[in-house]
Amino acid sequence: MARLLILFYFFPGFLFGQQIKFENFTANQGLSNNSVADIESDKDGGLWIATWDGLNYFDGYNFKIYKNSLNNLTTISSNYITKLEKDAEGHLWLITKEGNVNCYVGNDEFKEFKFKSIPKDIHLSQKGNIIVETSTAYYEFKNKAFVKVPQNSLKRNDLTNLKNILLKKYPKLVINYILKDKLGNIWFATRENGLYILTNDSKENTIEHITADIYDSYSFKSNEIETLHEDDFGNIWLGQKDGGLSIAYTGSQEINSIVPHPVKEPYLPAETIRAVTKDTKGRIWLGYYTRGLYYYNQNRQFFEKFKIDKAGLHADWERIRTLFTASDGTVWAGTYKGILRISANNTESYENNNADGMNITRCYSICEDQNKQLWMGCWGGLAKFNLTSSRFEKFKGQELLKKYHIRCVRKNNQNLILATENNGVIIFNSTTGVVKSITTKEGILGNSIYSVLIDHESDNYWIASLGGVSIFNKKTGLVKNLTESEGLPSHMVYGIIDNGNKVWISTTKGIASIDKKTYAVTSYNPASGWQAPEFSEGAYFQDSKGNLFFGGVGGLNYFNPSAIYSNTSKAKIKLKVDGKSDYTASIDKSFTHNELEIELIPILFPKKKMDIYYKLEGRDEKWNLAVEGTKIKYNHLSSGDYSFLIKQGKDGIPEPAFFTLHVAKAFYESILFYMLLSGCILLVCIIVVYIKNKTSLAQQKYLEELVTARTAVIENQKKNLEDINIELDQKNKKIEEQKEKLLILHSDLKNENFEIEKFKTFMLAEFQKPISEIIKVSSSFKKDTEIHRNLLLKTNKLVNLISEWNYLEHVKDLGPVKKTAANLFPVLKNNVEKLKKNLQLNQVNFNCEIDNTNCFALIDILRLKLSMQYFFNDICKYSDKDSTLHITIGCEDNWIQIKVASDSIILKNNWYNISHYSPYFAALQILLQDLKAELVLSSDEHFQAVLNIPIEFVDPDANFKETISWKNFNYHDQLSEGKKCLLVFGDAYNDPAANQVLESENYNIIYESSVSNLNAVMKQIEIAGLVFYQAAFSKELLNFLQLHKESTTIKIPMIYISEDINYELDEQLLEIGIDTHIKLPASVSFVRKKIDSLINQNIEPLREHKIQQKIFEILTEDNEHVTANERLLKRALEIIKEQLQNPLFNVEMLGDELGISRVKCYRVFKETLNQSPSDILMSLRLQKAEVLLKTKKLNISEISFECGYNDPKYFGRSFKKYFGKTPKEYKESRELKEQVG
Repeated sequence: MARLLILFYFFPGFLFGQQIKFENFTANQGLSNNSVADIESDKDGGLWIATWDGLNYFDGYNFKIYKNSLNNLTTISSNYITKLEKDAEGHLWLITKEGNVNCYVGNDEFKEFKFKSIPKDIHLSQKGNIIVETSTAYYEFKNKAFVKVPQNSLKRNDLTNLKNILLKKYPKLVINYILKDKLGNIWFATRENGLYILTNDSKENTIEHITADIYDSYSFKSNEIETLHEDDFGNIWLGQKDGGLSIAYTGSQEINSIVPHPVKEPYLPAETIRAVTKDTKGRIWLGYYTRGLYYYNQNRQFFEKFKIDKAGLHADWERIRTLFTASDGTVWAGTYKGILRISANNTESYENNNADGMNITRCYSICEDQNKQLWMGCWGGLAKFNLTSSRFEKFKGQELLKKYHIRCVRKNNQNLILATENNGVIIFNSTTGVVKSITTKEGILGNSIYSVLIDHESDNYWIASLGGVSIFNKKTGLVKNLTESEGLPSHMVYGIIDNGNKVWISTTKGIASIDKKTYAVTSYNPASGWQAPEFSEGAYFQDSKGNLFFGGVGGLNYFNPSAIYSNTSKAKIKLKVDGKSDYTASIDKSFTHNELEIELIPILFPKKKMDIYYKLEGRDEKWNLAVEGTKIKYNHLSSGDYSFLIKQGKDGIPEPAFFTLHVAKAFYESILFYMLLSGCILLVCIIVVYIKNKTSLAQQKYLEELVTARTAVIENQKKNLEDINIELDQKNKKIEEQKEKLLILHSDLKNENFEIEKFKTFMLAEFQKPISEIIKVSSSFKKDTEIHRNLLLKTNKLVNLISEWNYLEHVKDLGPVKKTAANLFPVLKNNVEKLKKNLQLNQVNFNCEIDNTNCFALIDILRLKLSMQYFFNDICKYSDKDSTLHITIGCEDNWIQIKVASDSIILKNNWYNISHYSPYFAALQILLQDLKAELVLSSDEHFQAVLNIPIEFVDPDANFKETISWKNFNYHDQLSEGKKCLLVFGDAYNDPAANQVLESENYNIIYESSVSNLNAVMKQIEIAGLVFYQAAFSKELLNFLQLHKESTTIKIPMIYISEDINYELDEQLLEIGIDTHIKLPASVSFVRKKIDSLINQNIEPLREHKIQQKIFEILTEDNEHVTANERLLKRALEIIKEQLQNPLFNVEMLGDELGISRVKCYRVFKETLNQSPSDILMSLRLQKAEVLLKTKKLNISEISFECGYNDPKYFGRSFKKYFGKTPKEYKESRELKEQVG
């Protein structure tokens, strides 16, 4: 028993089942059947697996299955394969249960060989050839045929002695297969008892026995092992009945595991290990994430749980984060709740309340210095425990570390090296209390540090972080950063341990070692016997013998680092060239087939990531990295010689050429091609010279004949030209005479137009003013008399005629043509109705036919209306009494056609004068030119004319830009912020024409045709101006204007726009309060400037009105829920109102009354009224003055004193600046208005 304990102390791994780890491949991974009969490697290193249902090929990536197909003679003869053999030439042979013998000939094809009697088995000869054994004879394959040979030709491999070694100890075993590997180990496959191994360094009576374990993921699947095979890379493969295929990882027996197992380790939890240590008795202690503490019971030979009494009070006592064995033999455990001190007979617990003010919860690391003091890194600072006095002690600089979350503590002389969660590495001088840091600013990979290693030989810190491993020298700074790019399994490095010339690390993706001198990284396959690929934070430990311990999510691994090695075997390369695996070493291609396709498959067991580079020498200048699963393709190869080379690794040595390629020369590169080309060129030259000479002779003869004929023609042409010249001279004389007549006629016409213009100018300058004086004088006559009415009628008619010349000149200033989609019928009908009224006054018979179908079209509406109005005006004016006028209007074929027929003799006889001297006709011609319309006159007995105006018909349901009407008004969607609103009143059919004149980017334009809606619009929207477009002043509209005038203190500018030239209208508009009358035609810019001017004049009164309205609301509002500033403002306005008469009252006095500063007073007024207190004071004084001026009770000097002005002159200047008039002018204007009213 003592010997056993000593053995455990020095070799603790032996008792935990030092055994080989296996990886399994079954039908789930692609194997055709789970019963494997035989295994063989081919020349490329790939595995061939014979199963009870098909043949399999495995390259380390995928299984390729071969089965019999009745209709294909190149497939295997039967699916139940019993044996495989590889001959000396590398050919694979198989025999089936039915006795069929096949040979693999490449490219997924097999060849069957027939024998007189049924084959029983296949063997190898002494020379390595295949021998087929039948019931009657033996046949050897020589020179591509089978020949009969004696039995002694078989290659003998007597394993009887090896078999007896095992049977001597286990006589009842049934041995299926014996394999002696390259290292001298002997492997025994048994029928029902699994695997036996006799290693080359053990005695005959020491045999290791391995059986299937259903609870172990690294165990093979079945104890019925049919065959064994050693591949080209030294791995042993097991073929099992109902267990599939298994590979034994070479060297995996050196990796010891402690994992949960229902039989071997029934008490260990299936949870992540977070801490590990070994006590002075050699017992291993394991700390789990939430499941507490476990230790190895040497008597019972398994792990059992260590009872923590306080865990019943709080579960955080079982959340272990660190384990440490102190020099006094006690085991220390850092938990979420506090710290445990475990000795042979007692367990002490420490919490914050008995740690002398230190935070010891969530302790992640403990280390001991040479003074028997424990330093404990916690989530919230560093604690110090004295083993001699058994109590916590305060230390200098302790408060500076409370802000850090410490994961690892290491002692280096007087310095403590601390790994923190987010603050990098902290270097704390325990003597002086000085703190320094190493962070990403100094070049390390991250500030989240998991572990730190101090290399005393080089004075380097090895820092394990979230970004990788950083090597940092205390004197020179950053030495090296290592990441996944340098070979680390993962960038998240948890544990780091020094082992002489190497540093070992644990990561989230496996274990690796780093050479201290070269920094070369060696990663170890995470599937080759480790507890799991992922290891955990804090779970790493090195015992006194140098063994390394790493814990993870699946358990614990421990090993002697000198016994662990990485698989350095080079992969074998399998190529398929142009889809063929049996390519020759020398490939020839013609120039017409100069493409190359290569499939490169690196074969290595166990599989690992490797970089394979290739180069087609003669084509590629650089080495190319092969991409897994991607074929290599070369197209349009030039003629010449190529070699295909491969190397493993970027710095690897190129292997001998796998094949050479010769691409034959193209035909155009051969000597024969040049000879034929030269012959063809010579023949072409001879033919060209012959044809050229023959053509030259024929051309010469033809030219001679042509010259003779041409000479005769020229003589005739010469004579004809002389005759023509005589005739042209006579015609030129006639043309000169006609030219003189045209110049005279042009001069007459030019003088005529000039005279007309002079006459118009004279009329406008000389007659307009006197006639206006006549109208003014006539107004003083007694009204409503017959003489008064006739005088006004005639004079207004004369003024209108003269004004027409002036206004119609502006038709050319209408601006560019603007087409609008509209229903033309109401537009046409309105113009006809106006004509009808005028004709009735002249007692002219009138009938009209108008197409009343809805005609929606694109056209310039304003120009259309004016054109019809001007055209009808002249026709109406010259139609004599009792004559008949007939008009037909229709819309078809993209035209509006207006046909006019009249029997008026005056119209017929005066049409010349109309077309030459009428200002309306001159304006009509300009409009027709803009509309691209035409006026066609008929030469019949009566007057007939046709006006054709082009239009573009449109779908009435199509979406066009519409004017905004109050009926369908949506404030938020249709009005643009920051624009003033213009309200346009008129008939709906006039909206397009109005929009053409008024549309502007400065205004939102709202259209309304109903008087009843005007009040609603003006109440809900702030209207800057009201426009009446061609509106009739009905009684309802006049009432609205009167009510608006009486109820509104702020006058809104009102504009009337008419398409008629009517002098009488000016006076009517003035009487009803319209500010301006704009007569069309007029330029758009003129209209806009006129409107802008009126609106801008109203801005200041409107702003003053708003301020007054706001002041009134504040003074009259009785609301308890107001702010302090609003209360101050109300009080201030009341004080100003009381002190308006006081000339000494100013802002300083107002501030004193309110008890606030001048700045505060200014801010209170500015916030609500957007005016300074002095402006408000002046505004209220001048408004009081305006009221007093209206009362007429006081003179101007008295009013100035009443409003707080000592100086009447200063009062006058202030009043004029505010109202635009002096007090005297304002008073006189008020009196004049009252007299007129």
